[in-house]
Amino acid sequence: MDVAGQRILLVDDVNDTGDTLKIARSHLESLGPTEVRIAVLHEKSCSPVRAEYVAESLDKWHWLIYPWAVVEDVGGFLLEMTPPPADSDQAADWLLNTYGLRLPEDQLSHLLSLIRKRVE
Repeated sequence: MDVAGQRILLVDDVNDTGDTLKIARSHLESLGPTEVRIAVLHEKSCSPVRAEYVAESLDKWHWLIYPWAVVEDVGGFLLEMTPPPADSDQAADWLLNTYGLRLPEDQLSHLLSLIRKRVE
């Protein structure tokens, strides 16, 4: 898509390290728009990159899991378990103690079934 001369709004869910936004902004700017601005749902104060539009600023760092990223994020955490969890209770305890995360039982059971299929 030709964005030369256009005003661009780059939108992301979270501004954490700023790496994604820095790379995306640099790429977009190389295409010749008149302006590139950034909007995020959550911006962590530790980020060296600042968005122009922020729904919520976070002063204390913590892991955010969005509904569209549960399988990727929490599934990745569960794959780290050695040995793998025997059941959802063991997985729930590990997630709570390791990451401070609580998931509804049905969501956790679904994730475990996806992981078992992936590992098999």
